[in-house]
Amino acid sequence: MRQNIYQELLLASVIEAYQKAFKQKLTEIFFEKPPQPKYGDIAIACFGYAQNLKIAPHLIAQSLANELNELADKNSQFKATALGAYINFKFPPKIIAKKIFTSFVAGEFNKVNLGGGQKILIEFSAPNANKPLHLGHGRNNAIGVFLVRLAKVLGFSVTAANLVNDRGIHICKSMLAYKIKGEGQTPETKKQKGDHFVGDYYVEFAKLAKEDPIEYNKQAQNLLLLWEQGDKGTIALWKKMTSWVLAGFETTYRRSGVEFDHYYYESETYKGGKEIVLKALEDGICYTESNGAVAIDLSEEGLGTKILLRGDKTSVYITQDIYTTTKKFNDHKANMAFWVVGNEQEHHFKVLFAILRKLGYHWAKQCHHVSYGMINLPDGKMKSREGNTVDLDDLYNQMQESAYDLIKQREFAEKREEHELKEVADKVGQAAINFFILKSASTKDIVFNRKESLSFDGMTGPYLQYTFARMTSLLEKANRSEIKIEDIDSDVDWSQEEVMLLRQGVFFVETLQISWKDKNPGPVAHYAYDLCRLYNRFYYLYPIIKQKEVLLRENRINLTILCRDILRQCLYLLNIEALDRM
Repeated sequence: MRQNIYQELLLASVIEAYQKAFKQKLTEIFFEKPPQPKYGDIAIACFGYAQNLKIAPHLIAQSLANELNELADKNSQFKATALGAYINFKFPPKIIAKKIFTSFVAGEFNKVNLGGGQKILIEFSAPNANKPLHLGHGRNNAIGVFLVRLAKVLGFSVTAANLVNDRGIHICKSMLAYKIKGEGQTPETKKQKGDHFVGDYYVEFAKLAKEDPIEYNKQAQNLLLLWEQGDKGTIALWKKMTSWVLAGFETTYRRSGVEFDHYYYESETYKGGKEIVLKALEDGICYTESNGAVAIDLSEEGLGTKILLRGDKTSVYITQDIYTTTKKFNDHKANMAFWVVGNEQEHHFKVLFAILRKLGYHWAKQCHHVSYGMINLPDGKMKSREGNTVDLDDLYNQMQESAYDLIKQREFAEKREEHELKEVADKVGQAAINFFILKSASTKDIVFNRKESLSFDGMTGPYLQYTFARMTSLLEKANRSEIKIEDIDSDVDWSQEEVMLLRQGVFFVETLQISWKDKNPGPVAHYAYDLCRLYNRFYYLYPIIKQKEVLLRENRINLTILCRDILRQCLYLLNIEALDRM
């Protein structure tokens, strides 16, 4: 990981002080962020040195702090204070400001090449092509977009992929209902998005099946057999209905800022994998069971055995996944791959990756499942067959309407044209959804709260957008867009609020790296909120443009430029539109 400014300033001194205090070479420094700013800007935990030195951690901290302060007295760069087993450090704001502002002007402030150009594949969304995207896809897409953008920022070469499930019994159920009830209607004749149009027939099938479940499920199964046999009429209907759905998906993706570099379709890959399994059987990796089925033994991984081909040598679902995974690595020459899929599929991915490792693919150890919890409504989990799921399009429209009503109540609404207000309202609604989803730990189940997510106060997307617009307005009035570093060395009084903003800036890149390490958007979302909270307190307490003392005014404008740039980057990662005006 790239070190932050505090760590860079301390590194040489800590190594030297440790050598002087204990006559040993330091091999690792255990940096930590203090739980509260009052303790210091950064800390070193001394527990990890106790076993080697045979000294109590609190005594190590005291000895090391004394040596460090002797070194610090020579250059006045920091003050070290031992507190229990920790050494807390405080830095003069002038030194930190100079480091931040000069690196910002040089374009080095947020540069980090963690990826080193490595190629990675991130697959997300993966919808069924027989109904609209729903709120669950909203969470999946939000996490997927975040990871794709973060990986690019950190220096990876990224391919965003989407595997569309466009075959199977669920597709045929919509097709059958359309054949029975469709009467030649199209999305155009009904003036309806294609995915919603087809989705209505999936709901219609559920109604039909309630009347006679055996008969209608049998007819759907027969339709699937016709599809697999290549029946011209069935294929023609399938292509037509699938094209309607895909066009609807694209409209939703475009509205929500979701983009893909490559699409895969299950209809093109579902037959693959059989040859791979038969080769593994020939090589002794798989074995044949008494009924003729081909299986693989995963007991060493604690996963039992897994059937890969049925007794009649037809494929099962995971056989298809083996093929598509090998195809993705061959297509993109990826160093590693990530699948953003709900936690209901954790076992499936454990089995898949174990099989790939056993088959000897060198890249199999670089396959990762990014698991996340479910997103529910206050009245429980979503179900699409009954038609009571929350479609993303409907949610976007509802959120836009609610955001529009809120914006109309605020003073800045009078300055906007009607069409502008609606555009802003849509972006605010999207921000509300994305931030509500991303602020929670990915592994947790969450309940989406429309009202809470749309607030302009508190930990919400609209609050971040409002703060960004405030910063932009201030800088327009100041007629400034670039940081001035001419007077950074001057002695000015830094308020506690300004020091806190500098400190927040120091931890920006570290936060990005933590989010990537955990594959969790939460740290970036919380960081962005904390930045806005700190800035708004600073904004309310101190004059900025109206500050008469020139050096103070320039410092405060510099801080605003820095905070606005960091917030812009956070908003980009969170897929929230940065609004110059509300």
